Amino acid sequence: MDAGIGGRALHFNDFVVAYPGVPNTTYTFTWAAPLSASKPAHFEVGNSIWAKFKLSPNTPAGVATTAPNRDGYSVLQETGCSDFTGARQPTQTPKNGPADFTYDPVHQLYQLRLPVIYKPGHYKLLVNSNLLPQQCAPFVVAKDD
Repeated sequence: MDAGIGGRALHFNDFVVAYPGVPNTTYTFTWAAPLSASKPAHFEVGNSIWAKFKLSPNTPAGVATTAPNRDGYSVLQETGCSDFTGARQPTQTPKNGPADFTYDPVHQLYQLRLPVIYKPGHYKLLVNSNLLPQQCAPFVVAKDD
């Protein structure tokens, strides 16, 4: 009797069982100023948007330094985080570009830089992760004064 997986077979049944790495941790997501889930942030045409947020805890070690893929964030036109409707806008952020997505270990903040290519109007930034529900922050792009 092989005492391996289950120990019920009368023949040799050793083999490797691999489970996907599913974190057992409950994560909390918090936007950092100027972004907020409830109040639109304001930017001028041509300025970069620094989307800063905190994901805690940083467990397993290093989860906070993994850059999201292009599907990890998106910008939609129109306001309102009560639904995720609106015309999808290009982010113009290189896939996994280290200069555009960084982690500040001192302040424990993710920083995503989106070059503003958006016309004046109302938008919302969505952040997707397999660690937590989709997050939304509205923002407004205004003409340069």
